[in-house]
Amino acid sequence: METSPQVPANQPRTFQNVTAFINHEATAGFVLAMAAIAAIIFDNTAALAPYYESLLATPIKVQIGNLLLAKPLILWVNDGLMAIFFFLVGLEIKREVMAGHLSSADQLVLPGFAAVRLGVIAGSLFSAVVGYLILRIARPSRANKS
Repeated sequence: METSPQVPANQPRTFQNVTAFINHEATAGFVLAMAAIAAIIFDNTAALAPYYESLLATPIKVQIGNLLLAKPLILWVNDGLMAIFFFLVGLEIKREVMAGHLSSADQLVLPGFAAVRLGVIAGSLFSAVVGYLILRIARPSRANKS
């Protein structure tokens, strides 16, 4: 096995393997997939679901002076970590467009068209569902009138 330049050669082999795994580009995706699989298993197993739900309901507090922000863990994940995730995705897309595989116009056309098309489809679907719900609320069915 060839050691990468970031791994010191005088370290134990286990440490070299762990360091090489951490430095590999696919590690983040692998860890994210394993965390998602673990969450699905915990949430759908009757014996483990209460522990998972109590973990998500755990209050987390951040206080700076008189400013206190206290929310359950699920809201920190939904609001904070998702914002960070999409910020990093945006930075990765920018890097690809500026200097990566999508830096030339002919390589950008297909992914750009797909992204625009997906946005239009998602927006249309959202508008259709919201429009249907608004009409449904504005005009109750005859069965509800007695």
